[in-house]
Amino acid sequence: MIVVTLVIAGAFFVLDLKLPSGVGEWGFYLFPLLLTVRVRAASYPFIFTGICSVLLVVGFACSPFLLPWRLLALDRLVGIGALWVTAGLLVQRRRTEQALQLSESRLRAILDHSPLRIFAKDLRGRYIEFNRQCEISHNQTREKALGRTDTELFPKPVSDIFRITDQKALEAGGAVTTELQIPRENDVRTVLSIKFPLLDVDGKCNAICGVSADITELKQVERALRQSQERLALLARVTGAVVGARPLQEEGRKLAEHVRKAFGVDACVIRILEGEDLILLASAGIPEGQLQPRLPVGLGIAREMMSARKAMFMADVRAHDSSALCRNQLPEEHRYISYAGAPLLVQDRVVGILGIYSRVQLDPLPETDLEHLQIVANHIAVAIVNDMLFREIETQKNQMEEEVGVRKRMEEALQTLSRRLLELQETERRHLARELHDEIGQALTALKINLQTVQRLDDAAAFVPRLVDSIRIVDRILRQVRDLSLDLRPSMLDDLGLCAALRWYADQQGQRAGLRIQFAGGDLAERVETAVETACFRVAQEALTNVVRHARASKVLVQLEIDGAALHLAVCDDGVGFDPAQLHRRAEPGSRLGLLGMEERASLIGGRIELKSTLRHGTEVHAWFPLAEAAPPHPESPELVEKP
Repeated sequence: MIVVTLVIAGAFFVLDLKLPSGVGEWGFYLFPLLLTVRVRAASYPFIFTGICSVLLVVGFACSPFLLPWRLLALDRLVGIGALWVTAGLLVQRRRTEQALQLSESRLRAILDHSPLRIFAKDLRGRYIEFNRQCEISHNQTREKALGRTDTELFPKPVSDIFRITDQKALEAGGAVTTELQIPRENDVRTVLSIKFPLLDVDGKCNAICGVSADITELKQVERALRQSQERLALLARVTGAVVGARPLQEEGRKLAEHVRKAFGVDACVIRILEGEDLILLASAGIPEGQLQPRLPVGLGIAREMMSARKAMFMADVRAHDSSALCRNQLPEEHRYISYAGAPLLVQDRVVGILGIYSRVQLDPLPETDLEHLQIVANHIAVAIVNDMLFREIETQKNQMEEEVGVRKRMEEALQTLSRRLLELQETERRHLARELHDEIGQALTALKINLQTVQRLDDAAAFVPRLVDSIRIVDRILRQVRDLSLDLRPSMLDDLGLCAALRWYADQQGQRAGLRIQFAGGDLAERVETAVETACFRVAQEALTNVVRHARASKVLVQLEIDGAALHLAVCDDGVGFDPAQLHRRAEPGSRLGLLGMEERASLIGGRIELKSTLRHGTEVHAWFPLAEAAPPHPESPELVEKP
């Protein structure tokens, strides 16, 4: 085609050279330019137009002029422009055709490879599209189907169904989904069909399109799945009743009824193995009063089932003499014909049997039904064993609760005794402190005064050294008695309260040990209970004693504050510290009496102790004591005053 167009263009060029120049001679080149659209190369129209433009210019220069040259030049320029515009339109048309062909090929590939049946009909019902899946499903070729109607392609019952659904889609003006039952030679296929009208550019319906899929197998699977789900749900109710049966005797009838309904039989009986007998646990469909409460293991089919350890089925028990005794004991209306049973197994140990009965003869049960029956029997066996274990555990639990109650009462009595012992200890300390201060202290003070009086006598010069030494000894004893009295029970704890007593004790310990002990905590707004004050003071006393003995600290902070509903005491030092876990592991008996004493004092009044320590980073002792309502004012105690 390229050669043809070039030859035609050359012929027109020769004709242009021989003829005088006139207006419109460029129009000759439009004919070969239009033929370039048939050339496969998309850019060829532009190349050909360039060649024609050159030929027009040469022809203008070499042809004789009949008209003014300016007019002819303008005509040639207009012609060249018209050729280029035509070439552009041709290229654009070619590109549009190629895009349309590509789109059509893609659409055809999609339609032919789609697993769904896709088709289209015009308003007269003739097929205008029929994809590959339609060919396979309907056994019709696309060429045969196009242009034909359903009546011409399918039997009348099928074509009537298609025509009715087409009409519904046209009337609805939108997509209509329908589940169709399409008759075939040997069966009926279920087809899910979606049909919708196709609209033109003006919005008018000019065809109808349909998408359909054969869902026969899916429907069969759904039905089988639904039946299986219903069966499993029923078995799940049975299993739930088994697992939740407590006590099992009370739930047995309900359990047997679930099993009876699950397998669609007339009766169900559950028996438990006890020695050489099968004890009736529960039944449904047969009144328990008409059943033997105890049967020998070797009677009927039970022995065979328990020996084989698997579910068994008997279509007609009348043919088995071993079952006649059990069957004949029942009233006529409850005598069964078909029987299926399973041993109750727990880890291959038989604990009983489960039997289901039918008064009409049943077809042989499928293996799946026997497997389900054995599964249910195993669940029941687990429930029976669990019930036995539960009873044992319940008995042990009652015994343990009784032992725990006795132990708890003993612990409460011990705590009461310990609390009373501490109270008596504090009372005795208070008594000893007052005796030391009031009696011995006053006697020593009187002795000191007498010695000082003798020292001032004129004739006592010879005894002055001994008197001075005696007075010194009396002073030392007085100080020791006073310190001992205050250590036993500082009177200011009773007279001035906890803050004053702790501040005094911190100063005393700091002076004795050469430590800088700081007390932080304002006076409490109200006095707390005596027991709380005493316990807090003793914990602080023990903590400071431990600091002096072991911490090798230079600074100590004693802090007292109200923390919510508790009194918080903190004793912190900057000493060597220790590893609390290592202390607990390596402590020898009796080496933790100080810490145990603090914990005991705090726990007896409902408090607690917390110990924090790190090697070379000091130790913190925190104690919390519960606060009750403000305690009544303490009775005044005689002041420990040194008498002159």
